[in-house]
Amino acid sequence: MKLSPQKVWVAALLSVLVAVAALAAREVWRKLPRNWTPDAVRRTMDVDAVQVIQGLELNRTTDGVYPRTLIPGVNNPTAGMRSWKYDLSDDGRSYTLTVVACPWGYPSVTYSSETRAWVVDE
Repeated sequence: MKLSPQKVWVAALLSVLVAVAALAAREVWRKLPRNWTPDAVRRTMDVDAVQVIQGLELNRTTDGVYPRTLIPGVNNPTAGMRSWKYDLSDDGRSYTLTVVACPWGYPSVTYSSETRAWVVDE
């Protein structure tokens, strides 16, 4: 069975696209931080987050609600992507503070102001 020129062209194009996607994925993987260790996660929860949480609680004490955005100048977390994800509830009375290991959000650790506890999602 002989393939038509269109099918050969499509097969060649798909092969090139797959190769380019594989190289791009390899580059992204190579540049991801390799700091999602038990020690880094523990330090993030026990040390790095303390300043952030204290600042948020101080704001709630003085203004009655948590701030809309994180306070500038807070320490970045030791683990993961080295940035905080701060989600404020609609009424401004609770929040979550999350650190993720990689861009797609898993694994992660999240602090909830309602429960005052960390949840580790591995």
